Amino acid sequence: MASLFAPPPRLWRLLPNESTLSSALGDPYLPAAEPARAGVSATVLPPAWPRLWTTAAEFRLASTMRASLVRWEGPEPVAEITFEESGRQIRALTDLAEQAMADGRPDDAAERWRAVLAHPCAHHQLAAYEILDEVHRAYREAGLYEEAIAAGYRSVPDPETDIAECYLDAGELGKADALFATLRERDPEDVWLYSAAAYSYLGIDVTTSLRWALDGIEVALATGDPDQVVMQLLELAEDAWGEMAEPIDQQLVDRVERFCDEWTPVTSPRRSGGLPPRDDRPCVHCGYQPETSRAVMDEPARRNRRRLLEVEDPEALGGLDAAFGPEPKAKPSGPIALATGWFPAEQWAEACQRWPELLDDRPAEHRAYTQATEAQIKRIARHAVANRLHVAAMTVDGLEAHAEESGNDPGSGAARSHYAATLLRTGDAVAWPPGRNEPCWCGSVRKYKKCCGPVPAAPDDPS
Repeated sequence: MASLFAPPPRLWRLLPNESTLSSALGDPYLPAAEPARAGVSATVLPPAWPRLWTTAAEFRLASTMRASLVRWEGPEPVAEITFEESGRQIRALTDLAEQAMADGRPDDAAERWRAVLAHPCAHHQLAAYEILDEVHRAYREAGLYEEAIAAGYRSVPDPETDIAECYLDAGELGKADALFATLRERDPEDVWLYSAAAYSYLGIDVTTSLRWALDGIEVALATGDPDQVVMQLLELAEDAWGEMAEPIDQQLVDRVERFCDEWTPVTSPRRSGGLPPRDDRPCVHCGYQPETSRAVMDEPARRNRRRLLEVEDPEALGGLDAAFGPEPKAKPSGPIALATGWFPAEQWAEACQRWPELLDDRPAEHRAYTQATEAQIKRIARHAVANRLHVAAMTVDGLEAHAEESGNDPGSGAARSHYAATLLRTGDAVAWPPGRNEPCWCGSVRKYKKCCGPVPAAPDDPS
């Protein structure tokens, strides 16, 4: 795995406390030859390049110690690879980790995710806390709970609910109870906490699961349910009643349904969007510069997007060109906003009845159709680097009205693409992807990481 991106060795000078480094990390961090003594030039790996097979403790120690223990003694370093190549390498490592999870090798997946973090370009190519979340999940599935907890505490924005779930997986109910109680005391209006607890206890302690679900419903109703979690909480309560062979509280069901019918959007105070997505600083390894590198990639990204549409949906491309004019001759000045059209559950069946050709290359079942849409967006994202992607929820009536206005056949891909672009322009599309701990874009009210997030990208068309 290291051969994918291993840089050539460089000349570094160890400071006088080199012996601290050698004793703390072990000689494997130095070359196979005898480690250099203090003050003597030696060939070692750069400080941003920890070995991939180190333990979690060594990894943390290396990341905090190495920069202070070595200094560059040669000329100004030159980039080893291009910015574009660094993106390809990160994607290759990510694919290996995802494939390991899909193959049922979570312990291998955890190490591969750590290899992603160890890449010297990781700081500007991805959000480290999201990768740590993947490490946490992989270790949990492997039954390595101590390692999962160590990784989880380093992820954000809400690692402690995952840690409490991990305690339950490990059979440590007392610790889970105490942590969930602490989190509730800290923020009694966090509806996601109640949902996580109810879901986690179901099948382990159904009475506790029901209590969390019922308490969460009351919190959601009292706060206006800004994240639209109340129906998920009701479903969890119904599951608990069923498992306990107790009758459903119909009065509560009616209250929730009335609330949902009358619901109006409320601003959520608990969005994770304020977190910086990546450490956007210059990179010596690939020459990345925050002010210029992504802008330079806009033009090839635009060409990739156009080629993708030419192969997959020439009608849609023609419709876009007709609506907005042909591709500009000048290089775009910034990222392009793109929208993928998608029918919500209540519209999908009617759309398939109206235009049966939709089912030629799409599943009839709505959940499978939604997952196929997620997979398609992820594949487009790989070819449209640096562009802003969105999902536009279409309605049958809206599509027909828009197609009549624009003179398109409402059953054509061009009509759907033009309609999605219009919804994006009018502010009626949602940004993709949502934060991993935010509600999924598909409206399921589950967190993205537990809903559409795990769906892999669709494979590229060989043609």
